[in-house]
Amino acid sequence: MKKFMCGLLVMTSILLTSCSGREDVKVDNETKEVTSTDGIICKESPYFMKTFGIATSEEGYYTQNYSFEVDVDTNQINEEGDYIAFISKKTGKEIYLCSKLECSHFNEKGKILSSCNANVKCVLPASINYNDGWVYILTYNKNSYDVTLTRLSEDGSVHEDIMVVGQAPSMSGYYEYVFVNNDIYIVDNIEETGNIYLDKIDINKKEKNTVFSSEKEGSLGSLKVVKDNIFGIQNEKRGESRKKSIIKYNNTTGEMDSLVANDLIISYTIVDENTLYYYVETEGLYRLDINTNKSKLVRACDEETKSVHLAYDGTYLYMENEIKGYRYNENSIHQIFVCDLDGNIINSIGMEEYENILPAAFCDEFYLFATHYSHEGPQWTYIKHEDITKKDVTWTNIE
Repeated sequence: MKKFMCGLLVMTSILLTSCSGREDVKVDNETKEVTSTDGIICKESPYFMKTFGIATSEEGYYTQNYSFEVDVDTNQINEEGDYIAFISKKTGKEIYLCSKLECSHFNEKGKILSSCNANVKCVLPASINYNDGWVYILTYNKNSYDVTLTRLSEDGSVHEDIMVVGQAPSMSGYYEYVFVNNDIYIVDNIEETGNIYLDKIDINKKEKNTVFSSEKEGSLGSLKVVKDNIFGIQNEKRGESRKKSIIKYNNTTGEMDSLVANDLIISYTIVDENTLYYYVETEGLYRLDINTNKSKLVRACDEETKSVHLAYDGTYLYMENEIKGYRYNENSIHQIFVCDLDGNIINSIGMEEYENILPAAFCDEFYLFATHYSHEGPQWTYIKHEDITKKDVTWTNIE
């Protein structure tokens, strides 16, 4: 006897979850009362790490998910298919990105139907984005290794391949891209020891051109955008060692500046066009004045925060210590610290309520998101922003 499930694949872990129990309605029929995010001028700042398949829009969140056809007798995954879902800011419920009223979405074996609007075949991990009414993904051809920029309409009825942006040897997260107005800026780190390139994609012309290149060997990632400036962490290779720095590229002038250099930079987040926070491993939380390029240590690390990932929701800073325990303290507790802009801890949120909860993905003024593995498989889970400072706050599964 065979048992089939659908699930969400995050990073390198694969577990399975039931496909039942999801709200099944047309996306464009939903009442849309929520407007844009107040106070957040950098839409990438709510991400802890860009390693999760979630993107935000005015009305909700788009997620990339994976379905499997599994033979329980052999424990083998026979087929797979990727699909896009939508989580409403208003209701907190998940729906498939499919406008077909009669579509069953999945077959009896748990695999996404090829005829379903939510089906997007094969997608590179964490490559989902949203801009100006379109959902963008990077689809992958396992035979040709082509990586294609693809977009979907908000109800899933329109799928459009824009252009091939490059190739990749495997399904890893080599590519990262952000929007500046309606243009895309993209980097790939396939050859990490190669030169650093930043390319611009004109969506209307379907053209890609290099706007910045460096002969330095290394990689560029953690991209964020404020007005005309693109920020990122440059990881430069120098022989057997590496040098990290936070850079700023102005897409109007074409100038690339190094804001701060420290080999132990872990993460950063942007509060406003003048202020950036970054975290240095074993040192602590720094505030950087972008205009003067001067840094100040606002919170020294302690035993629980020697290495953290940062995020900002328009009100609070978040520090998650998910990688710290493996390197410094085996007895540490995986948790998120909610802070004010002076680095004072307001609350701590436990991440071990579920045995296999993963690092946090995203936070804004509505929700804090993570995923966890239960006996039902991997699921998105959240905390409402209004509960962020409550001492007894708990995680709730997306329905």
